[in-house]
Amino acid sequence: MEFKSRKTPIRPADGAIEKDPDANLTRRALPANLRHELRTPLNAVIGYSEMLIEVEEESNRNEFARDLEKVRTAGKDMLAIVNEILDPPQSGSEPVDSDIEQIGARLEYALRTPLNTAVGYCELLLENAECLDRKDLIPDLKKILEACRRFLSLIKDLVHFPGIEGGVLDTAIEASDTFSRAKSLVNEIQPIPREDVLAAPPRRSSLLVVDYNEMNRDLLCRRLERQGHLVAVAENGLRALEMIQQNTFDLILLDILMPEMNGYQVLQRLKSDDRWRDVPVIMISALEEIDGVVRCIEMGADDYLTKPFNPVLLRARINNSLEKKRLSDLEKEQKRILNETFGKYVAEEVRDEVLSGRMPLDGEVKEVSVLFADLRSFTPLTESTPPKEVVRILNTYLTEMATAIRKHNGSILRYVGDEIYAVFGAPMPIEDHPRHALRAALEMRRSLTAVNENLRRQGYAPLKHGIGIHSGRVLAAIIGSPDRLAYDLVGDAVNLASRIQGLTRKFGTDILISAETRAAVGDDVTVRRLPPTRVKGKQDPVEIFEVI
Repeated sequence: MEFKSRKTPIRPADGAIEKDPDANLTRRALPANLRHELRTPLNAVIGYSEMLIEVEEESNRNEFARDLEKVRTAGKDMLAIVNEILDPPQSGSEPVDSDIEQIGARLEYALRTPLNTAVGYCELLLENAECLDRKDLIPDLKKILEACRRFLSLIKDLVHFPGIEGGVLDTAIEASDTFSRAKSLVNEIQPIPREDVLAAPPRRSSLLVVDYNEMNRDLLCRRLERQGHLVAVAENGLRALEMIQQNTFDLILLDILMPEMNGYQVLQRLKSDDRWRDVPVIMISALEEIDGVVRCIEMGADDYLTKPFNPVLLRARINNSLEKKRLSDLEKEQKRILNETFGKYVAEEVRDEVLSGRMPLDGEVKEVSVLFADLRSFTPLTESTPPKEVVRILNTYLTEMATAIRKHNGSILRYVGDEIYAVFGAPMPIEDHPRHALRAALEMRRSLTAVNENLRRQGYAPLKHGIGIHSGRVLAAIIGSPDRLAYDLVGDAVNLASRIQGLTRKFGTDILISAETRAAVGDDVTVRRLPPTRVKGKQDPVEIFEVI
């Protein structure tokens, strides 16, 4: 805790503090900062003593358990006293006295007994551990003793804090404008069996602990490792970002008060980057101000825990966040599989529209251009060529045609043997869809030339196809029975396009378009008017044009 730089007046002799809009803010910031500083060593006292108690219970060696319980109880008593003095139960209705010296004096008096208890029993435990050669306990007992001494040092600093009479505070103190407390109905909650606390997690996960305080890092890391997780640690925000770029973590536990880059800044970086946005983050801090909690949640944190953390609550929060991430990952994977599988049977545009839910179930009327393409003289090839070779040739042809159609924003609705049924302007609307359809047909003509060149080199006869295009209104909808649905078009425009495609055989040409399509594309294409022709389903002859 740094009390060296003091610039902000909190209690001028003339009583101007009541008129200073920043004064109340600063006065509220003081207890928040003090709570954070004082709770850090208490967190270590309670946490390490709890872990050593668990070690004793698991090893069925209870010669240290009783004294360790006294250390833990003393730690909790000290924490309760700190809370009572710095965070009174009046829900903040009575401002905490901002006189640091007075606060220090009250804390020193109230903490004398439990602090002496913790230090005394810890020293005793250390002596016994050395005598009984319990080397497994000695490092943690020393950490508890170190934390007690650190705590005592902080209290003495408060008592002897010079210059407080001048009414100045450390400007580095982070302030928050409100604090409130929530009380839960704990009496309604059934106690959790201890074995549940120590049980292995549903799955072993990779966690990153980010905390400036070495003791906090070590304690949290060991706690999580005992729960079965793989744990990495970072001493500050910058180091955490470096590690995240190099490794994959399932969850991050992030402290707020850190130098150089605080927890808010790290959280903002994580949630603004697509690579890490979905990694759950649990904030862990001694700050309890509701504004800070809300700010973290709004920035994307999954949860917020206050120090000293309850191991049961910690485990529950971590497991909950990991489970949510597992379900989110599973949903993404299922969606990816669905996209890939579904996309093999329908056009990608249709797939995306169906999965997005934007496509109306009762259909919609659209202006589109419909294209049909059919191979000619394919039957002789099937009769003279091995089936597998026929399928290979057919797939080569269809692949090249599909590429040409999609290149010009068309959607293939269906293959019927060697026939292609495609649409331009549905399900996604396309401006100037007749021109797109015509360009696709011309591209298909060029692609067929390339296909035939390869077939010629293989000794096969060239393929021929006929393409018919018509533009008009259709009803576009998901059509079929409950067990077999398909995106399809209904209307006279579809039938006429199919009939025009059939006429390519009659007139010996490869591309025919209707008068409606011809009118829409204008003079961009050279055409030859063919005689008006009767087609099935039409009383009057239809006008058709050969694309030269």
